[in-house]
Order: sequence, then structure tokens, then C-alpha cells
Amino acid sequence: MVESMVAGNDVFSFTERNITLLENLLRNRQCTSKLEVATHDLAVQHAEQRCSGHFSDDESLEEAFFELNDRHLASDRTDPATRNDRNPQIEASDLFKILQTNLIILLTEHTLAMQYGVDPSPRGQRQVIEIIQSQKFRSYLQSNESCMFMVETDEPFQGSVPGPGPVSPLTYFGAALAQTLAKTAIATPFNFLSGNHTSPTDPLFGVAGWLRVLNFQLLMQYTDRLDLSFMDDDLIEGVARGSLAHLLRLLRGLIGSIVRSVGRSAITCWLDGASVFESDQFKDDFLITIASLQQLLRDVDSCRGLLVLKIGLSFPYTSRYARELFAPDRILTLSR
Repeated sequence: MVESMVAGNDVFSFTERNITLLENLLRNRQCTSKLEVATHDLAVQHAEQRCSGHFSDDESLEEAFFELNDRHLASDRTDPATRNDRNPQIEASDLFKILQTNLIILLTEHTLAMQYGVDPSPRGQRQVIEIIQSQKFRSYLQSNESCMFMVETDEPFQGSVPGPGPVSPLTYFGAALAQTLAKTAIATPFNFLSGNHTSPTDPLFGVAGWLRVLNFQLLMQYTDRLDLSFMDDDLIEGVARGSLAHLLRLLRGLIGSIVRSVGRSAITCWLDGASVFESDQFKDDFLITIASLQQLLRDVDSCRGLLVLKIGLSFPYTSRYARELFAPDRILTLSR
């Protein structure tokens, strides 16, 4: 149970002991060859991981979040008076279909990340240890606030990012972090390996592909506890088209429903290979998405006590654009 195991009043509590567990995993490169990474636990053992947490006693926090939520959704949704809140226009099973996400692919990616990322080069080993020992990263990971963090290398961007290849140290780090979070039941972790989806024919291609996966993962984890009454015909059709604006709107709606229906919870999202999205083809969509997610995080953080949402991004190259949207203490640059 994720939420019920959170210590004290903190929704998210990543202690020094947990950091030591992660560091030992990275140093000793010990992992299983079976599907034990976070997405496997979330999907295959979904029923066992659903929390029994109760709704927060502080109703004002919930009301404040939904006031913010409604403010951001109001401009592109139908009149609430015309909606039937008791009868959503789409069932979760149909929403899964229009998100066009293959669960087996996600499971396989994370399995391979742990299997073939277990023996990074000395340089790669140094980089992953540098992350976990960084005071910036520890501050991000140990805080009880909803926020975003980015890790980059000091290697200049070459103009293009290669497609799927050997598992990088940053990819392995993201998988190890997810595994640690899942095994310690601190948070529900969701990862996406963007470098594995560089073909235009892939439904998970581009920034919209990342949002498809993130929405899919949230829906998978909390299927029977989400209220989908916020979805109208326009949102359903937009999500089916893969519209960036509609996928962001869906994400905000799902997060709001999690706050309303699940209660105290902690979620982490890790985008691996974010340099893919800094190409000329995706940079505008990427910056819009980062700005939108940061606003969502601020709204969630204003209602502490209900949900902690942390988003991390790893860049195999020096970020050219996204870093301008991050505070200096939320940027970690790894040396070569």
C-alpha cells in the first residue's frame, strides 16, 4: 500500500536510509533479471497495490485544488451544467484504447533497462553515483513538495539524438530509482524511455507520446477509483487525435480525480532521454508541456497533505531550451 505506509504526516518521505538503498543498488549493480521494476509491479500486481487511504480531513485543501483545477479547464470544456457527473461519457476501458499505449512494450523496456544497464562503464558508474550524492537531487527527492527536477550532462547537443541503443547510465538510474520507490512503497513511480520511441509511426512518438503514456499509467494504477465525469466529447475526441492540449487537459483531470477519490498519495514521473524533445521538431511542444506541468505542480503543491507529485527529466546532452524553465537548484549538470 503506497499511501498507508507513508510515515507521519508526510505524503512523500524518502529518507537517508532509502537513499542508501538506492546508492547500494547503483554501486553494487544488483538487480533481478525478472520483471521487478516499478511498471511491472503496478500493472501485474495492480490489485495488491491499490491503497486503502482515506480522504483528507482538511476539506479546504481539496476545495482549493479543484478551484484551481476548474480555473485551468474552464476555457476549453463544456458548461458544467450540461454534464451528467454520475454518468461519464467514456468508460476507463475505452479510454485505454484511445490512448494507444502498449503495456507489454512498457514492461519490456524497463526490464531491459535493469538487465542491460547493470554494468555501466566507469564513467557511467561515476555519473549515477554523482546524481545520488548531489545535494540538489537529495533535496528534490527528500522534500515533501510537488516539484520538477532535471539532470543533464555537459556534452553538447549534436543536432540529433540516436534511436534505441545500449542502455545509458541515466536510463539505468531512472529504472533503479523507480524500483527503489516501488519496493519501499514510498510512491507510485512512472517512467518513460523516450529514446525508444523515435519512429513517426510509433503511437508513443514525440511529446504527445509521453503524455499518452503518463495518462495511461495513471489510469492503469487507479482504474476503478477515478471519476471520469470531467470528460466531454471535445476532450475524448482530442485525446483520440493525440492533441497535446487535450492530453494535458486529461492529465490535469486525472490528477484532480486522484486527489478527490484516492486521498493521500505520492506519485513520481521520470522522463528518460528528454534531449529527444529538444530537436527542432518537438521543442515548442516540449516547452509548452513543461510550463503546463510546472503550473500543475504549483497547484498540487498549494494543497499539501493530499498529493505529492514529483517529475524528473534526464537529458543525455546539455539542455538547450528546457533548462531556462527551471530554477538553478532544480538543475544538476553531470561532468564528463
